[in-house]
Amino acid sequence: SSVSNIVQTVKQTEEKINEIDSILSAIQNIASQSNLLSLNAAIEAARAGSAGLGFSVVADEMRKLSSLSSTSAKEITKTLSEIKALMLKIVQEVDISNTIAEAQASATEQITTTLEEITSASEVMVNLSKIELH
Repeated sequence: SSVSNIVQTVKQTEEKINEIDSILSAIQNIASQSNLLSLNAAIEAARAGSAGLGFSVVADEMRKLSSLSSTSAKEITKTLSEIKALMLKIVQEVDISNTIAEAQASATEQITTTLEEITSASEVMVNLSKIELH
């Protein structure tokens, strides 16, 4: 039961990671579009000459923000990939633990059966010794 709960929690966590992946994809798209807009704005600012200098500064800042957003999204994506790999490792370790637990349960059942047989044989021997003593 505990192992199943762990596996279920890991799967739910993986689903949340996938949701974050979708959000990061949207952020990457926004960063890409912002970069294109800042490039277009820089071109228009250059065409406007001295009248577009202020707009040129804004376009440059937009480009920096776009680059920062893109870099941050890539770092988050990398970290999430590492988390996914660790989650997979957890599932594998839980599977191994589950297999060991099942083997131990089976061995315990065999020991119990053997002890019951020994107890039964001992009772027979006690009863036989009582018969011979009388």
